[in-house]
Amino acid sequence: MNKPFSPHPASFRDPAGFIFIRNDVLYRQINPSGLSDYQGFVDSKLYKELTNRNWLIPHQDVTSDFASADESVVIKPQLIPYVSYPYEWCFSQLKAAALLTLNIQLLSLQHGFSLKDASAYNVQFVDCAPFFIDTLSFAAYSEGHWPAYRQFCQHFLAPLLLIKHTDFRLMSLANNYIDGIPLDLASKLLPRRTWLSLSALMHIHLHANSQSRYADVRAKPLAKVQSMSRQKLIALIENLKNYVETLELGQRQTEWGNYYHNNDYDDGQAQQKGDILKGFCEQMTATLGLAADIGSNSGYYTKIISDKARHVVAFDIDFQAIEYLYRDAKETGNNILPLLLDLTNPSPAIGWGNDERSSFFQRANFDTVVMLAIIHHLVIGNNVPMAKVAESLFQICDQYLVIEFVGKQDSQVKRMLSTREDIFTDYSSESFEKHFTDYFSLRSRVPLDNSQRVMYLFEKPASN
Repeated sequence: MNKPFSPHPASFRDPAGFIFIRNDVLYRQINPSGLSDYQGFVDSKLYKELTNRNWLIPHQDVTSDFASADESVVIKPQLIPYVSYPYEWCFSQLKAAALLTLNIQLLSLQHGFSLKDASAYNVQFVDCAPFFIDTLSFAAYSEGHWPAYRQFCQHFLAPLLLIKHTDFRLMSLANNYIDGIPLDLASKLLPRRTWLSLSALMHIHLHANSQSRYADVRAKPLAKVQSMSRQKLIALIENLKNYVETLELGQRQTEWGNYYHNNDYDDGQAQQKGDILKGFCEQMTATLGLAADIGSNSGYYTKIISDKARHVVAFDIDFQAIEYLYRDAKETGNNILPLLLDLTNPSPAIGWGNDERSSFFQRANFDTVVMLAIIHHLVIGNNVPMAKVAESLFQICDQYLVIEFVGKQDSQVKRMLSTREDIFTDYSSESFEKHFTDYFSLRSRVPLDNSQRVMYLFEKPASN
């Protein structure tokens, strides 16, 4: 088949095939060079078992919909509601993605296949469930060979250990290294006590000794993996799996982790705020496909939104809050995907040509955006003009915006201004309404009792 469309910017590294978009629908083309492995995989029991276990995104063969000039195949994978990246995940999400990858590799080996790569970008979350998305990662097994071993350690094990033993902010290194955190760097950053762990010693520290700047594939530890029997390779994967399963975070406190206990809300005000949000949701004309809660904290109000939307992406700057919300949503089965986001410094576009991984604003396209008790942190805490906040929310919101304005007499704003000069002459409810009605139509305005806070429901005009 002649390539009907150009490959997606993120899909150029694998000669076996590429993804492309036609009429806003995502497809994957399998080139003639990748047909043997692909056909063997989809015809095997492995493909069916992976999809039955909800480990692999299923697909439809739609080759007949495209004019064929060669033997290429076109498939249509099941849609992912929202694409996220590893540097936006919490610890438990990264751990779940790591275990999924290892479980798939173990099952693949049982069926005579092996993963060609172990990139964290091959995993996406649907709500709290991780799915493997790269159908072309499966190849016929070659005796004693798993070339993705180093990649797994760079993409998964290194950041997990750095978060656990050093600082969760080091996960942002994944943003700088698109093929995973270099093991020599991880080894230097990890504390000395990790050398006492046999698994960390083998998979990170000693492994790092073989990692040159250009990752010479002839390095000794990899050569040892290549010479392994199948049984020893399975033992290696099981060792990795058992080690990852033991990794847990300690109890940590953060500024935002106990927000609902540390602010000046009383239970009645929190209840009123929730009731107003429910009322706003009832005013929305239809069930929403995808909603965003920006500044979700531990998800108290996110759960209200989730009753109206098919999927909710819960964003927060605080690692521990997202960790808590992910564990809670996973246990309860809520349709919520928690992700890390600093709205003042969101995920940029990275990779070759700054095109391989899209920025937050390139990916953000929500039916409804909810942003409660955040405006003062942006305008007063980070000097972002009100007009820019309104413009940015307009950019990512397709239909409804629920937002809370926090006045200057609010105790939190007073604390923020107690240590700095008040240069924010434009910060008022009147100015807020002016800037936001430049982009949205005001549907409802409800003040919270005994407070300087007002809840707003805006709607994006259909003409825009």
